[in-house]
Amino acid sequence: MELHLHTNMSNMDALTETTAAVKQAAAWGHQAIAITDHGCAQSFPEAMKAASKAKVAGTDQNIKILYGCEGYYVNDVDDRIVVHGDREADFSQEYVAFDLETTGLSSQHDEIIEIGAVILKEGREVDRFQSFVDPGRLLTQKIVDLTGITDEMLRGAPDIGEILPRFLAFCGDRPLIAHNADFDVGFVSAACRRLGIAYGPTYPGYPDSLPKSAAPAGEVQAGHCGQCLESAGVQPPPGGGRRSHLWPDFPQAE
Repeated sequence: MELHLHTNMSNMDALTETTAAVKQAAAWGHQAIAITDHGCAQSFPEAMKAASKAKVAGTDQNIKILYGCEGYYVNDVDDRIVVHGDREADFSQEYVAFDLETTGLSSQHDEIIEIGAVILKEGREVDRFQSFVDPGRLLTQKIVDLTGITDEMLRGAPDIGEILPRFLAFCGDRPLIAHNADFDVGFVSAACRRLGIAYGPTYPGYPDSLPKSAAPAGEVQAGHCGQCLESAGVQPPPGGGRRSHLWPDFPQAE
């Protein structure tokens, strides 16, 4: 069975005529043939017609067409990069999904107040990491309202100098995935520079789920994880929290 045929409808890639390929596959005794042209379905009508006349060798059965296509993801929403770095990886390998909470939006002037991360492999949780971080300053009411984190929750927490090396060791060389990854990786990179820790976020690379979620979510413009989950039919835990420290016991969110 041929599972990956390109016909002459795959521009600048193949010269095979659809009818000829279908007839030949049937003559060889193939029960089915899959057509997976580049980004198009123009060969389907001809393939259907050819299959209606092509019997599998030695049988009275028509060959079956498996209709496919090589599709391509194109971010036509904005100019944000979806995958940073050049490492090739798939979801059968371990990767780290992580999120930060901070005292503000500036990686140069604000501080990390929480790190949460989960190691995943083939959609299953392997391990998790979570810690509050003492920022060395009081939180503004705006940050308390946004994150749900209070000064009392941070009292006694380790500082970034203790937590960041532990977090990086937890991640190892696994690819990182984050929602609005430039923000989170930017804070990690800035903290590493201040602590004198060598860190190159483009290796092993970090995909960003924000641009990918924007198109299917449609009206979800703010890009909050909770809003994206709700738009996909996944409800947040009781209390309606959308920040990372409220999700540890909610595995469906992953």
